[in-house]
Amino acid sequence: MKLFRDDNEKGKRMTSSTRTALLICALVLIVIAVVLRIIVTADSLSGRIVRELKAHGCTVNADELSQQVYKKHASISSVMEGIDMTDALAASLECGFPSDMLREGELYLLLAQLDDEHILTVFVINEEVEFAFIQITESDEVLPVNAPLDFSD
Repeated sequence: MKLFRDDNEKGKRMTSSTRTALLICALVLIVIAVVLRIIVTADSLSGRIVRELKAHGCTVNADELSQQVYKKHASISSVMEGIDMTDALAASLECGFPSDMLREGELYLLLAQLDDEHILTVFVINEEVEFAFIQITESDEVLPVNAPLDFSD
């Protein structure tokens, strides 16, 4: 009977070490997945857009940007036809974006809700940020992307 108990105890020790080995393998796989996600995101279009916005003073996460419009062979002025973009153009130029309203190419319009009152608007043409500004909801007012926003309210 003692031999049977020793076998069970030995089996329990192997099970414990097996669990530890599996836990270590799982943690290693999680770390590898996180590192790969960081590498892939950094090299993706959204990663490049986020870096470009950050270089101009606007910090936003890639997952906060949502695509609203995608058109091939389009310009900002064709997509925004009939809308006065004068103030938005001034805000975009103030931050140093090219802001060529007539440049044509593969166009994306991206939006990000910064808070209850501010929406980041970004136009990307041929995978480059061309035009960006912040809209103030329920208003015609716009701000440059590097404007300090008061999130204390």
